[in-house]
Amino acid sequence: MSEVNSVGAVWPPTISTDNRLRGFYSEKVVRTQEEVSEFAARAQTFLPQLGSDSGCDRLSIRLVTSENAVASIDQTGLQVEAAIPFAYGGEGLTLTYVGHNQAHRVMSAVDLIRHRTTLQHIVQSDHDRVNPAIQLHKKGFSPQMLDINSPEERRTDIVGSLTELYSVFGYDQAATNDLVTNPSNFVAYIEDNDSIISTATAERVAITVKGLGALQLVEITDGVTHPAYKGRGLFKAIYGYLVNKMLAQEEEQPIDVLYSESNLAVMGMLMASHKIGQRYNYFDAGRFGLQNRYFGILPQSFSVKDGIETRSYNDFAVSYTPLG
Repeated sequence: MSEVNSVGAVWPPTISTDNRLRGFYSEKVVRTQEEVSEFAARAQTFLPQLGSDSGCDRLSIRLVTSENAVASIDQTGLQVEAAIPFAYGGEGLTLTYVGHNQAHRVMSAVDLIRHRTTLQHIVQSDHDRVNPAIQLHKKGFSPQMLDINSPEERRTDIVGSLTELYSVFGYDQAATNDLVTNPSNFVAYIEDNDSIISTATAERVAITVKGLGALQLVEITDGVTHPAYKGRGLFKAIYGYLVNKMLAQEEEQPIDVLYSESNLAVMGMLMASHKIGQRYNYFDAGRFGLQNRYFGILPQSFSVKDGIETRSYNDFAVSYTPLG
């Protein structure tokens, strides 16, 4: 399972890739002010672990909260980086991100302004109305999909072809094999001349939160197009195809939260998320009563070898597919 996403995090937080201390608070759903204070006190005990001894300089925690608790958490001194709304048993909840970076790993005000301008520009365009599969067929490609029903040999057959593409995320063949052969994961892809030229992957996991039960999370974690095929709208189409196929199978495989973390250095990826109907969490700040200008953006979260970013780590914009 990829460690660049939030899917595999555990509690208490553990050391992860890219010098992060990462966890998922599964002790309870945080709803009341008392529960907010309890969570904040526990989360702040991990801040002293950041520093030279651990090698970590970013704390990243996910948790489930009520919508009303989001602003209260942000007022504790912990920064709420995102809050994805979803319905569970008729209750409005959020998958909430809390983060803290040490001073040398913060995102600058200049970068923040650039990111906000980018997102505001992107949402001016319309959502795509054409079925992604039809788009790909018109371009001469037949999209393919690996899901829970796909045989293991079909998954192993494409590991070699995907390894080169996934090297941009720092994956070697063993890591690619772990990702692709996991039967819970979805992999959509396009081939040309027997080679995979564009792909999007979604990782599924059930996170058990005390008092709530198993929460079905699906994160679109990895997507890339071979450089020779960029600029043809392939990634947007295969991304949309992946999301549509997952939603079509929701009765068989229920989804509570379907979300993405898009690299803010790659305009094509950012535009694709919007075009297929995902909503950028940045625009939900008012919904939660937040004055936090950084909301919806994961600052200097982890590194992607995109050939664009010159800083040590990349910033990411959180987006999600509204469900229900």
